[in-house]
Amino acid sequence: MADSSSLFGVSCDVDMAGNATIAWEQYRESSMDIAAQRVNAAGVALWPDGGLPVAELPFDQDSPQVVALSDNEVYVLWRDNRNSSQYYWFSDLYGTHLNARGEVDGDSYWLPGGSIVCSAEHTQNDFSAVNDGAGGLTVAWLDQRGSFAWDHGIYAQRLYDPIFTEAAESPTLPAVFNLAQNYPNPFNPETVIEFALPKAANTLLKVYDLLGREVATLADAPLEAGVHRVAFNGKTLASGVYFYRIEAGDFRSVRKMVLMK
Repeated sequence: MADSSSLFGVSCDVDMAGNATIAWEQYRESSMDIAAQRVNAAGVALWPDGGLPVAELPFDQDSPQVVALSDNEVYVLWRDNRNSSQYYWFSDLYGTHLNARGEVDGDSYWLPGGSIVCSAEHTQNDFSAVNDGAGGLTVAWLDQRGSFAWDHGIYAQRLYDPIFTEAAESPTLPAVFNLAQNYPNPFNPETVIEFALPKAANTLLKVYDLLGREVATLADAPLEAGVHRVAFNGKTLASGVYFYRIEAGDFRSVRKMVLMK
């Protein structure tokens, strides 16, 4: 860990294997960042000395919370001001899902530096999260969206790991091909698209704008039968209506989604 004089907001949770994951905020280069360390049941640090950087971005990332899963993996959530400016300061909720080595899966929804949990207008803070016992967690927070006063509502969300899988997550395979509506929708800037394959198929999944221009290829590979999920990030795109289209064997389907920034 870093010098304890620079550590704040420490959070810790222990998984079923006895590994403790600790996350903290620390002051670096004029702002607060998030770092983490894992210690096994014998007290041996498993990640590099000084901890792993979880979020090091402009403005403050603070108030981390660790939620351990049963498979040596953890979620880390925090309050994040990266979308603020010198004129307008507000906080969003961000998080990430780390494996036993402290790595973020590059094929998953979770991005290095964190992915958005909630970025509604104005401020989200005072959050609390618990393991839901099904590979994810439930998080609730105070939310100031839609209000210029100090009025707050209470919002909640379930987080899970929408990793682009190549096998069925259930022993029961889908009966038919299906392309589901993305969730959330509208979204900003990330959403998850789910599709079902009753049998293995060469699969092509692309995103298009209103003019029919291709903006992203999300899948282009032979995939096994099962339910698959893939994340789409529209951070570099303008607000508006987009379409996602799948081709899997003889199956074709198109759905509409709305990016709202």
